[in-house]
Amino acid sequence: MHCIIPPRKLHRNLQLRLPQHTILSTPPLTSEQKYPLHRKTTTHSPQTPMRLPRAHVSCLASRAACWGRTLAPAGPSQRTLGLRRFTSSGAAQYTLPVNPDSLVLNPKFDPVPKPASLVDHLKERGLVESVTGLPGKLDELLKKQPVTAYAGIDPTASSLHVGHLLPLMNLLHLHLNGHDTIALIGKATASVGDPSGRATERDKAAAETVMTNFESIWQQVERFFARAEEYAEARGHDRRRWGRRTLRTNGEWLDGLGLVHFLANIGRHIRVQQMLARQSVKTRMDTQKGINFAEFTYQLLQSYDFWHLHKTAGCRLQIGGNDQYGNITAGIDLIQRLVKEGSDAEVTTTTTPSNKDTTDSDVAYGMTVPLLTTPSGEKFGKSAGNAVWLDETLTSPFELYQFFVKTPDDLIPTYLRTFTLLPLPTITALLADTHIPFPHLRTAHNTLARELVHLIHGAPAAHKAELMTRLLFPPTTIFAQDFSADE
Repeated sequence: MHCIIPPRKLHRNLQLRLPQHTILSTPPLTSEQKYPLHRKTTTHSPQTPMRLPRAHVSCLASRAACWGRTLAPAGPSQRTLGLRRFTSSGAAQYTLPVNPDSLVLNPKFDPVPKPASLVDHLKERGLVESVTGLPGKLDELLKKQPVTAYAGIDPTASSLHVGHLLPLMNLLHLHLNGHDTIALIGKATASVGDPSGRATERDKAAAETVMTNFESIWQQVERFFARAEEYAEARGHDRRRWGRRTLRTNGEWLDGLGLVHFLANIGRHIRVQQMLARQSVKTRMDTQKGINFAEFTYQLLQSYDFWHLHKTAGCRLQIGGNDQYGNITAGIDLIQRLVKEGSDAEVTTTTTPSNKDTTDSDVAYGMTVPLLTTPSGEKFGKSAGNAVWLDETLTSPFELYQFFVKTPDDLIPTYLRTFTLLPLPTITALLADTHIPFPHLRTAHNTLARELVHLIHGAPAAHKAELMTRLLFPPTTIFAQDFSADE
């Protein structure tokens, strides 16, 4: 039996036990074994126990959980391994809960099964705040056929920030489960300004600034999904089950839309009472400056976006922040009115698997995500002045890693479920085995940081940020670090 052992002096207090009551032992260290042994393979006789010091066990636990280098069996039937603590005769012992035919420090994940209920799965991960329509109808639709969904991002800044991750993660989960997704960059609506979630008027953005931001956001969103797909494959998601993903801008249809045409064909379906009842409008109406006409009509443009994507791409689902609920329902209402009035010139729908054979009650849906807030309850974002950017030139991968390492303990379970693709049982075991009994080791914190940097910036950047963290902030329970010459 072969096992890769990091370099540490052996001790008699603790034992590393393998399943099926197999206990490995090690001979005394030779001169060759003084060098990093994680690049070597040593053979041990299963006759006497292999005893490891407490720091040695902590090192193994850190490798397996903290930094994501989970111990996994080599060969065709690779499965994820974890380290589980238990007490026997007053000694802390750690087991590897798999058959260890051959162990390598290389994370492998089982193929991820399709969830029985995608909506419930997203809710369990903390990615859904509310769903429009009758209970269960959207879930029934997602089970029955591929559905096209979209989420919009206005390029009001030159970079995405962590607050954008929640709608993007919803799109990612839908994409990985066979549904088609559209990431819509609001080049046209960015110049108007969305009043949702704001107590003051937005500054007017110059056309050159909007275009510069648009090009930057476009590239970042494309890069996000490319790296997210790489990350998803590394976490066991089968590419053959994925849906299509598209990146579009509402400038395609809004830039050339005439005011008279819009009012004649769309404006007559809008009810001013409903517009005034939107919470975003009421909040601004109560302020001294009120709300300008451009921001007041923003919900009309967002509604038209939903209608246009429904008409041309069969889009049935819009995803947005919790503060977007009013704008989303306005779009659903517009779609229902235009579909019902099928003789309208605007209603020349393209027959797609997502919009044929529909009724007024299930023609379109909305799903909102909770807003990402600071521990004090303040919203993350550019306007609040506390944005954590996803552009590596504004927030480096190491800074992003450090931000999530410093996450308060009570937010770790939520962030692990929301921002990573780790299986929920794996997260539960990680929290039960390390985070709850040993919060000072910050094992779950480092797991969250490494997974998220992998998602945003790729595996090499995650490894580099992890390595820098280990060099600058070594765990106090490990007496030495074993680095390669390249590292």
